[in-house]
Amino acid sequence: MTVQERRERKKNLKREKIIETAFELFSQKNYHEVMMEDVAKLTSVAKGTVYNYFRSKEELYFSIMKQRMEKLTGSLKEKIESETNSIDSLRSFITHLYLFMMKYQNFFLMYRKENLNKESDICTELKTQEFELRNLLAGIIRTGETKGLFRQIDEDFAVNVILGGIFGAVQRGIDNIINDSEARKEKDKIF
Repeated sequence: MTVQERRERKKNLKREKIIETAFELFSQKNYHEVMMEDVAKLTSVAKGTVYNYFRSKEELYFSIMKQRMEKLTGSLKEKIESETNSIDSLRSFITHLYLFMMKYQNFFLMYRKENLNKESDICTELKTQEFELRNLLAGIIRTGETKGLFRQIDEDFAVNVILGGIFGAVQRGIDNIINDSEARKEKDKIF
């Protein structure tokens, strides 16, 4: 490994540490309550170092949300495409989304906080990402209806019910502090 590669790796690790620390802070507090000084202090770096990686708190916040939403939608697409029918695609969507949100609980808490605050300017990018997530689910429902696997239903209603059920189960899991093995058992019950 060259000196340049080591520097780049070290820089990426520091960036990830900043993101993870900010992740925790944003999940525990409202956006406006989190200060870059807090992120720096908890990451054990100077405030200027945080600003070397992120020009503003908003950029840091959206880096977190965008990174996780892209990871989520990408992995959901991959899971869905590997299935042979709409029922299996729906099962994969539900169980994968549940397990993802249980694994990244801080992200879930941030996501729900912004999702519930639809008037916030901060959530404009999040709405776009959520639209893609909802479209994936709607596509599964449409395909299932077309192939006669699902009965005709109001698509928006079905998407809201499914996502609401998943998010309710994740919140209950967080509130009850369930571990990974309990979450894996729970995913089958949710479907």
